[in-house]
Amino acid sequence: MSLIATIPVALLYMRNTITYLSSYLRCSIIFILTCVQNFASLVPDLFLQCSVEVWGPKRYISSTCSYIDSTDEEDKLYHRLLQQMARVTLSECINSVAENSYSKANKSMKQSIEHYWPFNQPVNLHHKGQLITALRTQEPQIVAGEGDFICEKITFTSACCNRSLIYELISNANSKAVSKDEASKSKTISIYKKGEWEWEEMEPPKPKRSLGSVVLAQGITEKIVGDLKCFLSSKDWYFQREIPYRRGYLLYGPPGNGKSSLIRALASEFNLDICILSLSSKLTDYSLNNFVNSTPENSILLLEDIDAVFQSRQVEENDDNVTTNAEKQLSYGGGASSSVTFSGLLNAIDGVAAAEGRIIFMTTNYIERLDPALIRPGRIDFKLFLDYPTDEQFKRIFLKNYSSEDDDDASDCSLAQEFVDEIRDVSDDKVSMAMVQGIFAMNRRETSGKKVVGKVGEYFREQLYTKKSEKDEFEFYM
Repeated sequence: MSLIATIPVALLYMRNTITYLSSYLRCSIIFILTCVQNFASLVPDLFLQCSVEVWGPKRYISSTCSYIDSTDEEDKLYHRLLQQMARVTLSECINSVAENSYSKANKSMKQSIEHYWPFNQPVNLHHKGQLITALRTQEPQIVAGEGDFICEKITFTSACCNRSLIYELISNANSKAVSKDEASKSKTISIYKKGEWEWEEMEPPKPKRSLGSVVLAQGITEKIVGDLKCFLSSKDWYFQREIPYRRGYLLYGPPGNGKSSLIRALASEFNLDICILSLSSKLTDYSLNNFVNSTPENSILLLEDIDAVFQSRQVEENDDNVTTNAEKQLSYGGGASSSVTFSGLLNAIDGVAAAEGRIIFMTTNYIERLDPALIRPGRIDFKLFLDYPTDEQFKRIFLKNYSSEDDDDASDCSLAQEFVDEIRDVSDDKVSMAMVQGIFAMNRRETSGKKVVGKVGEYFREQLYTKKSEKDEFEFYM
């Protein structure tokens, strides 16, 4: 009975003990949390995160078109960081996946995705022993009276709350991208194509081409080089006289005689990039104006075969072959997938909103088909006719490929004359430089110019004529 009587006392003692311990633990936890809070307020860098945002392009979205709104220094920094992150950081993750998932035959696929960094995919970076997370995102913005925008940004987040490390990481990545661009720029030129919203650089960059590799008639290369050099050095002259600082060039003539090659050589000579814009692609007047006037700095805007999209209004009115409104729209109002109008093109080239410092090149095989309003001074300031090569051009390009090692100039010139005579025996004219380069390419392993000369007649007959029947009769093809 005495043991049973002590049970209530023991239970009461246990309850008091538990109550005391719970009160003690509660007070201890409150004390610890208070200390942590006070310590964190004194040393916030150890407990808080910091982030740095780098904003990219602001894209305007409407029902008809999408385009990049601005191209300032912050956009350049954004694209450099994006390029550097994709190439340097993501390539390690992509390579590890690619090596396990793809065969060696798919290496080109792996190389192409190294330049791609998806949205909302965080990437961990390590800089000076600290972990920094980078995240690429899109954020919608609504501006009263202007519409809806989508803005891109890269957010760098660090757990140590040391922004100087983030700024240092950004600076290093930017410097590497700039250094790589400068090193590449000395040997290559960048080619841009029309993207969905903005100009997109085509990979890889194209090797530079020397002016000497484009064999033109005497004086032509020097003439256009001098004009372009004078324009690039006359910016102050234009501004002082309040003249629009723009220059337009039209290269015209038969196909295959060096129009595109000359443009690439000029871009290489003056360290300019090339932006190729096809007017038959999906465009509106609004998006065309944006692309024409938002080309990257130090670049050439190239509109090739402009006659294939817009012909002269006088030609249309007098052309009996153009019988329907649909055909007229195709020849004058743009291609089937484009809604660009002729007036929209003219306004984009030299309208009120036209950009300063722009260099535009147009090419055509048929200048007579172009509307006079398109090629008037102010829009096209320099016209250059590239005709079929002369005998002197044939000699120069032959000697460029097959000069003898013993510097026998007399023998070389005699062989070059034989080369010209073989060509003229087939055709007095209408032999393009592309055809001549074709025979050199077909005999690229042949080191003897004499043997190449012996193949000229057969080669050019195949190029210039087509068989009319089983007999040895030929019909002139060109």
